[in-house]
Amino acid sequence: MYQVVTVCLLALPSLVAAGEATITQKLTATVAAWRDRTLYKIAHYRLDGLHCFQATVSFGDVEYVKKYAMAGLREGTCSDNGFSIDVPGESGQKVIRVPFVSNPVTFKRMKRSTWEAAKIEAMSFITAEST
Repeated sequence: MYQVVTVCLLALPSLVAAGEATITQKLTATVAAWRDRTLYKIAHYRLDGLHCFQATVSFGDVEYVKKYAMAGLREGTCSDNGFSIDVPGESGQKVIRVPFVSNPVTFKRMKRSTWEAAKIEAMSFITAEST
């Protein structure tokens, strides 16, 4: 509770001129961003090659999700690692119930764009040839 109040008070001076409704909206967004964490994992998915799984969970649930949902989860996003295309349909989401976490965790599956995948393949080919 003390940390949430501190975050709100630190954000308050820059929001005072914005108006009362906007202040409430911005403070809510600031607190939500502070307490939520995005986790990702890059893995081979069937025969499609590398894909990235990403989920946003509350700060207090991070350790449980890392321990029980998927091995190898890290903090960060798929887009930070070159995965920018959402996989559509039911195969694009994976819902997992995690022990000690009240809500199911929904992992979104993402893949690299064709251009990004070709660029990485070319770079690995060039570096393999030079060694």
